[in-house]
Amino acid sequence: SSAPRDGDDVTVMLCAHNAAHTIGATLASIAGQTIKPGAVIVVDDGSTDETSSVVEQWKGRLPIELVRLDPNRGVAAARITAMEHTTTKLVAILDADDVWLPDHLTAMLATLARSPGIVAAQPLEWIPGSGVALGAEPRRDVPPPADQLKVLLNHNFVFSGALFARADYDRVGGYRADLAVGEDWDLWIRLVRTGTIVTSTEHPTLLYRLGAESLSSGYSSAPSDVQVMQLALDDAGDAREHNWARRGLHRMKARLALSEALEHARAGNARATRRAAAHAVRGTPRVAVQAAVLMVMPRLGIRARDRVATLRRRVKRS
Repeated sequence: SSAPRDGDDVTVMLCAHNAAHTIGATLASIAGQTIKPGAVIVVDDGSTDETSSVVEQWKGRLPIELVRLDPNRGVAAARITAMEHTTTKLVAILDADDVWLPDHLTAMLATLARSPGIVAAQPLEWIPGSGVALGAEPRRDVPPPADQLKVLLNHNFVFSGALFARADYDRVGGYRADLAVGEDWDLWIRLVRTGTIVTSTEHPTLLYRLGAESLSSGYSSAPSDVQVMQLALDDAGDAREHNWARRGLHRMKARLALSEALEHARAGNARATRRAAAHAVRGTPRVAVQAAVLMVMPRLGIRARDRVATLRRRVKRS
């Protein structure tokens, strides 16, 4: 059957924590769509700033429902809460610091009409005041349907700003409450495992806000990545999928070990650095090289890591 084209069928799901300085622009980008959504669910996840006040100011211009959580419960719990308040056929995810270009929903719905499933947005990486750049890294390319599960068990190629059917979400059991983060990746794995196909729009329609923290965060997601991949391994449906997930878990554990080695090196604990780095040298070539440097010369490894982050920041700003 053809996918709905009417914006009334779409709820925008927006979870925010201390986002008062960005969420106004985010909501303005929803209001500026060529196709308006039927509902906007904003979950204020225990903010201590003026996030809720900014959202309240948009209630006359957008069909907003504001839900407050107190205390902060994390993004997975906030997403689950948002879904509990969603009644439309389709759900579009938007982070509280990103911005949609005016044709975002139009392009997403047109893509869904051609190929029902998960529609992944194409982002433009954006540093406010410094311009934008195409964010289409090879790791974000959407592979052919036959390869999508295998690739997802290696890395998450689905950008977080996705559009999907509520019925598909319910069919696989929704977000898992025991995942602090990584809930989107886990959901995509379970959807693709059951036959859902991922497609992407033909052109970028979203500004993905980057800052210094985004550019230098490195392996901060490693603990949650390990948890996601362990769940994928536990749920593997056949020997082939089990092998893909096992290799993915191995890579994620190597990234986690490298993250721990970097922390120990910054703390000046050379012995702990070498011990953690020894577990990381069996990871991908990039991880293995960094781990090898940390094993031999921990301080040099940290300086090299910081230099890479600085160079990336300069490239993004050029």
